[in-house]
Amino acid sequence: MILELVYYISQDAKNENVVEMCCGWGQIPLDFFNRNSNNLKIEIQGGTPKNSIAIAKEDLNIKRDGP
Repeated sequence: MILELVYYISQDAKNENVVEMCCGWGQIPLDFFNRNSNNLKIEIQGGTPKNSIAIAKEDLNIKRDGP
């Protein structure tokens, strides 16, 4: 199963100019659901499942500004 982390930004009060941005994705092995454990560590990747980009630790929790 692939989980995609997406957020939406509206730049106006009427929500007419909504931008969708993917901020990462993770993968859960299907056999996880057959286990008794409910703990799972998911490695978050950048890019897309077909073109994965590793996220550097120094890029996590960084405050960014921009348009």
